[in-house]
Amino acid sequence: MEDVKIETMQEVLRRLTALETKFEKVIIHEREAKFEIRYLDLKEACTYLGIKKSSMYRMMQAGRIPYARIGAQRRFLVEDLDKLIQKSYKKVRPSVLHP
Repeated sequence: MEDVKIETMQEVLRRLTALETKFEKVIIHEREAKFEIRYLDLKEACTYLGIKKSSMYRMMQAGRIPYARIGAQRRFLVEDLDKLIQKSYKKVRPSVLHP
C-alpha cells in the first residue's frame, strides 16, 4: 500500500514539474508578445531552450552562445537562442531505400 502512495506522489511531482515548465514557457511568450522583450534572463533562456542551467553555463564557457552580463545577471537575446536552435538542426540524409 505504501509503495502505491510513493509511486503516486512521484507521478504527481513529475506532472507538476512538467506543468511548471509549460507555464514558464507561456509566461515568456506572453512577455515577448506584450512588451516585445528581446532579452531573457538565465532561467528564462534555459526554459526557452529546454535545458538545465549547467548546460547553459557550459555553452557560455565554450563561447557557443552570446550573452550580456549586467552586474551579476546574464541576459540572452531571443534571436541568438533561435539561431542556436537553427544551427543545431540535423539535415536528413537521403536514404538509398527511400529517395
